[in-house]
Amino acid sequence: METLTTMATFVRVAETRNFTRAARQLRTTASAVSKSVARLEQRLGVKLLDRTTRRVSLTQEGTLYYQRCVRILGEVSDAEAEVSQSLTKPRGRLRVTVPPIIGLRVLVPQLRRFRDRYPEVQLELELEDSIVDLAAGSYDVALRMGEPADSRLKARRLAPIRYVLCASPEYLRKRGVPRTPSQLAEHDCIHFRFPSTGRLEPWALSSVEGEDAPVHVPRTLVFNHPEAVQLVAMDGMGIAQVPELVAAPALASGQLVAVLREHLVERGAYWLLWPPGRERLPKLRAFIDFVGPLFR
Repeated sequence: METLTTMATFVRVAETRNFTRAARQLRTTASAVSKSVARLEQRLGVKLLDRTTRRVSLTQEGTLYYQRCVRILGEVSDAEAEVSQSLTKPRGRLRVTVPPIIGLRVLVPQLRRFRDRYPEVQLELELEDSIVDLAAGSYDVALRMGEPADSRLKARRLAPIRYVLCASPEYLRKRGVPRTPSQLAEHDCIHFRFPSTGRLEPWALSSVEGEDAPVHVPRTLVFNHPEAVQLVAMDGMGIAQVPELVAAPALASGQLVAVLREHLVERGAYWLLWPPGRERLPKLRAFIDFVGPLFR
């Protein structure tokens, strides 16, 4: 048990990057936390943390050890859950990673309903575009856009991704409404660039007027955050491509108007992914069942 306690202390320091914050969460003193980590490093014979007066960061060995600790502690927690009342009642810590644009527009507005239904689930929602290694055990479940790339994971397809090209009413009054994809060449167009790869997100357009010709879409504005793409479109700065699920409130209120709907195609899907075996846990089953209807 002492080893597990030491592991849990180290994990908390690694996640908070601060001895004082870790101690506060563990309800102990920063000195006790620091001594615990120091004894762990001495026992292992490696340096796990780089410490400065301003911050704490993981060494290469510390990162490896952190990933193993999270996996071990998660398995211990799951084992306890499987032989406790948690087999029938959702409870405990549930870590979720989700792209910010989907998390803020779809999940966060519905969290009160989830909390009211499952008050004993401690939900930690990480809004992050980067792809994390679920198999390493740091997270319980991930919501992703596109097609799953890791065959080791369990997956549930939520819904196809439908995009909408949209602009503000003011912009369309000034510049006119494009009737065909080729007319986009005459407009200001707003693009999203994936921060992880640096490539532009292609627009989900079918071929121009039924021909196999590329659609010329001007790169008037480019952003590496999807929220900025929609905001500047609402501000009358051009036509943008936005996931329809995200744009729905602005379309309903009239802040944005959809164009060229008949020329758009579906591209990929929304997925929930989780490590194999975790679906037995009531807290995860509850979250999966709750999220599914939000995308229909």
